[in-house]
Amino acid sequence: MPRAKRGSTVKVHYTGMLSNGKIIDTTAGKEPFRFTIGQGKIIPGFEEAVIGMSLGEKKTVTIPAEKAHGEWKEQRVIHLNQERPPLGSEESVDQKFTIESGEGEYSVTIVDGHITVDRNPQLAGKELIYDIELVEIV
Repeated sequence: MPRAKRGSTVKVHYTGMLSNGKIIDTTAGKEPFRFTIGQGKIIPGFEEAVIGMSLGEKKTVTIPAEKAHGEWKEQRVIHLNQERPPLGSEESVDQKFTIESGEGEYSVTIVDGHITVDRNPQLAGKELIYDIELVEIV
């Protein structure tokens, strides 16, 4: 029976969760996810988990932060102070939102005139758990 290997294009169904069981992404009810192993377009731990799987095989893997979205780093956080509410808007105080740049999405928090911009990936520092089923080797 064929097995997935580096260079294989595969289709998988998966459910990704945080260690507390909160689902972060899934293909349930959707088309399987297609990717080529080794192209570096998905997190390394997920690729490594699929290598060696055979058609129809299911597995659950725990991916440490360093093989997922990396460790959370304080140096990627910027703290700013402002005398008045940002953008001159009272509604923007005590809020959380995300902004997008060419480098990805950032988390922004505004509390009492203090602005924190966290440039870490939203899942940085998090261990991820994936239920994976290999449904096709293209």
